[in-house]
Amino acid sequence: MYLPHHFEIADLNEIDTFIAANPFGALVNVVEELPVATHLPLQWIARDEERYVHGHMARANTQWRSLSPEQEVLVMFTGPHAYISPRWYTPGNHVPTWNYTAVHVYGTPRLVTEPAELHGMLKELVDRYEADTGIIEPYRMENMPENYIAKLMQGVVAFEIKVNRIAAKYKLSQNRPLQDAQQVMETLEQQPDDTSRAVAQMMHRIYDKASTSL
Repeated sequence: MYLPHHFEIADLNEIDTFIAANPFGALVNVVEELPVATHLPLQWIARDEERYVHGHMARANTQWRSLSPEQEVLVMFTGPHAYISPRWYTPGNHVPTWNYTAVHVYGTPRLVTEPAELHGMLKELVDRYEADTGIIEPYRMENMPENYIAKLMQGVVAFEIKVNRIAAKYKLSQNRPLQDAQQVMETLEQQPDDTSRAVAQMMHRIYDKASTSL
């Protein structure tokens, strides 16, 4: 990922928060010299100073067959993004651009072959997302018949990726004068779509952090 210094995010806690809020990622690797990608709901795991990605895909998806500890894979997480009009800057010669947030994670994959480990990973994933539904009695895997769950587990392949390196980028007008960035935030807040307003919120967080650290 092209990563100018002023857009780079190095704070691991910030990266943890970002991925937790944007966990639907794209798993990318190379198969016979061609890039292959699958979009998946993923689980970001922090263990002391180490980070892992847990996920699974349909067994019929042949991408899993090419996952090997010998070949590094890429997982891309994307967050809010929005078009930025040059009309939102102070008068002058400017060009349109796009504000966006993204984290690229590189690591080595391991296929999960033990049924108990697979079951645990699936349960963690279900519990994680059911907690966000607001349902009084959320779905629980343990409430389903064991033979039913066991049969469904045969149709998926789980994996764990040990993270080796991370490239995190928030392109949020940090290269613009503060007055321009403030005008962009104010204008995005007035847009009708939730995504533009989410970009404004991200910008406020970043600029508020920067001002308190001075």
